[in-house]
Amino acid sequence: MLELHRQYGFRFFKIDNIRLKTKAAEDNLEQLLRRARTASDGGIYFNLDATNGMRPGYFMFLEYGNIFLENRYVCHNWGVGYHPEHTLRNFWQLASYVRAQALQIEIPDPGSIDYEFYRRKKLAPPDVYPPDYWAAIAMFANPLLWLAPSRLQPRHAAIFRRIIACHRQYRQEIFAGEIFPLGSRPGSGELTGFQSHQFAADRGFIIVYRELQAPAAATLHLRYLHPHHIYRYRELAPATLPDDRTTEHTGNLFPVTLPAPGSWQMFRYDPVT
Repeated sequence: MLELHRQYGFRFFKIDNIRLKTKAAEDNLEQLLRRARTASDGGIYFNLDATNGMRPGYFMFLEYGNIFLENRYVCHNWGVGYHPEHTLRNFWQLASYVRAQALQIEIPDPGSIDYEFYRRKKLAPPDVYPPDYWAAIAMFANPLLWLAPSRLQPRHAAIFRRIIACHRQYRQEIFAGEIFPLGSRPGSGELTGFQSHQFAADRGFIIVYRELQAPAAATLHLRYLHPHHIYRYRELAPATLPDDRTTEHTGNLFPVTLPAPGSWQMFRYDPVT
């Protein structure tokens, strides 16, 4: 790995198919990761696959890289089967214990769904949610497009390009805050989402998702906002209108409406001076 890094500039290595059956195996792997990071002056970064088996994961070796965690297959006739509801639920629950900045969230190809597999499993196919919803689930983490670009339909490519551009535009600011789950647990029939709060500046970002069975409106309780301060909320996405969509609210209560089932909205909030 060091040779590949020094000679060809490789910086990211995915570590998969690990079976840590003994403490000695765990120590050996840690030495390998530490040696590569140290000898490369931090230039080498590891992508730790935690999808199966006895592997480093949510609370182990995070100083060496990030976590590849999610099922991403829509095209096979075996396995669990990707679904946006499952992905959002897993991410939301993990965000209480693991920094979202360390998680990769996979986004598969909506054009390669094996509908017979989902019918046989008695599951709704994942395209009951639009492709931009699939991608927006990863907005406060690290999106990973798990697909063959040459097979991606142009309309899906345009959607993913737009969402990834939005993520890149705001990623540094979102990751500068502490990220928490927001609203109700996915699957509870209520609005859900995430909040990124920058404590020193008293500002941040929120993203809200409306699942298919959730109501259109709710009042969300945000964390760590001053109860007597006024905050200005600006809608950032997915709105494409040129007008500046802003509202002001006092304290930590934020009323939000998402008219369409299977939709999402992202906002930035700042204190009003």
